[in-house]
This record gives sequence, C-alpha cells and structure tokens, in this order.
Amino acid sequence: VDVSFLRYNDHTIRASRLIAEWPVRPQIPDPDPLALVFFADADPVFAQSEHGKKPMVFRPEPATDDYQKRIN
Repeated sequence: VDVSFLRYNDHTIRASRLIAEWPVRPQIPDPDPLALVFFADADPVFAQSEHGKKPMVFRPEPATDDYQKRIN
C-alpha cells in the first residue's frame, strides 16, 4: 500500500471530509484541496464514493487522471 486515507461523507452538505491519511503529506497546502471535497464539483473517483459502502482501490490509469491531479 502506497497511501491510505479515511474520509467521512457528510450527506447533509454532500461532501467528503478527510479524517486521517497515511503517510501524512509532508507539505499540506493552505487551503488543502483534499480536506473537504464537495461531490457536486468532484472528479469521477470522489463522485463514485458518495454512496459507496465498500473500500475502493485506485491505481494510476487514464480513468483516474482527474483524481491523480487533485491529490498530487
């Protein structure tokens, strides 16, 4: 496992909030683009997680390019 994170989906505001990550990023920008992601503006990976109930695994590939840009 290269990275792992725990997010809380707040369905009241339709957003995903970062709770924990491993390893912790050495430099976290301010504002942090990963701290709160609104599903209405989300890339396909975050949008898919809005109603997901199972863990998901993503690998770098063309289908996850927008997600990779957000997290890098």
